[in-house]
Amino acid sequence: MPIFHIKDGINHINLENNGKVYSVPVSERNGKIFAFVPKGTESGGKRHQVYFNHLAQKWERTGDGKFNRFSKREQRIVHKYSLGTYHRYQPKMTDRTAVYSVINPFSSRPKRLSAVEILGRLVPYRYDFTTGKSFIYDPLVGGHAHEIVLAQNEWHLKIHSSKKIRFESLYCPEYGRNLNVAVVRKVKGREILAQVNPKTGIFWGKKFLRDEVRNLKSVSSKLKNKELRQKPTKGDNSPGYK
Repeated sequence: MPIFHIKDGINHINLENNGKVYSVPVSERNGKIFAFVPKGTESGGKRHQVYFNHLAQKWERTGDGKFNRFSKREQRIVHKYSLGTYHRYQPKMTDRTAVYSVINPFSSRPKRLSAVEILGRLVPYRYDFTTGKSFIYDPLVGGHAHEIVLAQNEWHLKIHSSKKIRFESLYCPEYGRNLNVAVVRKVKGREILAQVNPKTGIFWGKKFLRDEVRNLKSVSSKLKNKELRQKPTKGDNSPGYK
């Protein structure tokens, strides 16, 4: 079960941030749990959505404060398909990419199920040797399955084939190579970009602007307001990114 403790009449959790563990207050909204990370820490002074990782037996953030690692669809499906309280989790099961063999809590046949960890829960897994694709599925309703792929060293749902992620490959001098990026949002007429996985649609890492030659330039907290006051470059209004 998720671990809470009471301090000054308010629910708190232990949350690791930048290598240190803090006791932070939590609140619930629309079935989601949020923790307030204190100021003076990386990504501090902000609310972060958190979840309890049953395998690692600790609370974790769903993202880095900039982007959530898991979409609403992923969270809904994982909670629906997961073995949940039917399975006794082991603290040493912490490899996000592993495929585990666990006792089948629903039936004696088969005796064991393959499962992967998503959002700190074990979800029934199967591999199709014909297509080479991986799936998670509902253990109680046959045929209800969703394809998953490895992205950023953890399992994610693959986006539906009808949904296309529009991205472009731009050179980033800071990394010395091209990055696949897509538009996160527009601020004051300028497009903010970030790395995106075309198979999952998940954003991660730093945020960028295009410079005058369409290279990527990271947007730091110190430069952000100054950069956004500048006039958009020609690349910010290129076709297909409106």
